Amino acid sequence: MNNMSPRSVVVLLVVLLLVAASGYLLSLASIVSTALHDHLFSKSFCLREDCIEYWTKANDYSLSVAKATSDFVVALATAGGIVVALMTYVSNVSNSALANHINHYAIFQTYVINEVAKRDRVTPSSVDIFLWYNTIFMESRVGLMRVSDKYKKFTGELNDRIALSNDKAKHATDGSYRYTEHQARIKEKLIEIGISISAQPRNDFYEIEDQVFSLIGAVNQSFCFSSEIPRLHTRIYV
Repeated sequence: MNNMSPRSVVVLLVVLLLVAASGYLLSLASIVSTALHDHLFSKSFCLREDCIEYWTKANDYSLSVAKATSDFVVALATAGGIVVALMTYVSNVSNSALANHINHYAIFQTYVINEVAKRDRVTPSSVDIFLWYNTIFMESRVGLMRVSDKYKKFTGELNDRIALSNDKAKHATDGSYRYTEHQARIKEKLIEIGISISAQPRNDFYEIEDQVFSLIGAVNQSFCFSSEIPRLHTRIYV
């Protein structure tokens, strides 16, 4: 994209030169042909008004071709200049969007790394920061940093799974609340944004889950400026 504008300018200049050369050469050829036909070269050199008027009338068509060529070159240069300016603008916008995407991702990555470092039960290798970022900001590459519908759906469905486990634990009878089923549901959902948790004993999993939910909440509060991103439910099944 960076080379688009210079290349376009060169192409425009070449086209203008070709059009101008073709038109002016045609005009010159017509003038020479007229002069030879009317024996104008045999007449004495004269700059009087009547001489200029006579020469102008004799080459009226030839001069019209030259004038039309000039008008067309000016119009083409104007239109071409507008197109080149538009292409330059589009190129600059695209480059700016890419730069913003890279900078925004770098900020997000640094933030997540720092937050993970605060949590002893969450390892850096268990968090795919790139996948998480792209799930939240799916249009980042074109300069749009709004929270995606996919991530809004993810947080809603994660809350639904927490609520389901809360309800099962609250109304548990004869082992109706099964910890392993809860663990599978949460692991399956978290992997969608790149957070993986290995199978763990109950208490270990709850500790890791607590820190993961805390991490998600921190990221949501810092980067997801949307009322459609709810806070995660309090866990009562623990």
